[in-house]
Amino acid sequence: MVFRRATTIAAYIDLIREAEKRLIASGVTTVDERIQVLSGIYYGTDWSLDFEVMKDFGRDAGFWLFTGRAGQGADPRPILGKSLFEALKRSQDVADPKIGKVDIGHMIIGLNARSSLIARSVDIPGHGATGLELVTWVGDLGGAAAQLARARLSAPKTTANRFFSPAMRDDYGADSNLQGDVAAYVAGAASGVTSAPALVVPASGSIADALAAYFSPGPVGGPDRVQAFLQMLGGTFSGATLTNRPVVEQLMATKFRDFGTPYAISQFGLSVAFLIRPQLAQAGADIAKEFMNWLLARKSRPGPPKPHKR
Repeated sequence: MVFRRATTIAAYIDLIREAEKRLIASGVTTVDERIQVLSGIYYGTDWSLDFEVMKDFGRDAGFWLFTGRAGQGADPRPILGKSLFEALKRSQDVADPKIGKVDIGHMIIGLNARSSLIARSVDIPGHGATGLELVTWVGDLGGAAAQLARARLSAPKTTANRFFSPAMRDDYGADSNLQGDVAAYVAGAASGVTSAPALVVPASGSIADALAAYFSPGPVGGPDRVQAFLQMLGGTFSGATLTNRPVVEQLMATKFRDFGTPYAISQFGLSVAFLIRPQLAQAGADIAKEFMNWLLARKSRPGPPKPHKR
């Protein structure tokens, strides 16, 4: 059977369903095992999409640390077959009719990290965030804070909103990245939780069914993905109104500032990291404000993004 790259979330869920069927038949029976295998298609293995681009074994080891795994796990290629494996691997950004494009890699590695208590609850030393946060929103936007601080060395009036523009395509605050980050937290989660939860699948035991429930047809406003995500970050609501925005925004800003330093060291080198360090707090605060704007805009007006105004 020939499988093709998915361009819609419905088609992607069909690919995941077939992959789970083949994995279970081969003895990969638990949800924990299956989500690790699926995550490895995108990050943390020498057969992943990320490794295909970056060719960096050290980066793979970082993903093992962030997801609470001891290694890269089982190679799914002999089990899935070339056609299905490549179809999953090439389905990086897929479209949902209600919310727009979703970065599948961010979503799946986040679900993988949620399967580890350590990854979802313990800060990585020197990084200021949990592994789950680092493979999702903090990794994306802490990097944006470092880039913003660096840009301001030569252009002090550089604004944070540039990192949320369509020009980012699939980097930093790109819409598909952030939609994938939110899905990584909220898919397969019980309602009303106030911290990042373990991955829970329906009675069927299927990851595909958990994703289908998250992206289910019907009114976009229910369940409210953004509200659920913000509650996991400590947000409190009166009806549909976030009542403690400054508190949540400051939490975000602190994490962006703290991760900005190791990001800058890895991307720019020690000398530049030292130069931008005094700029990171304000850059983190500005990125946090834009992220909160992004979240609340999609809470009040769910759906694909409108053209960005500069």
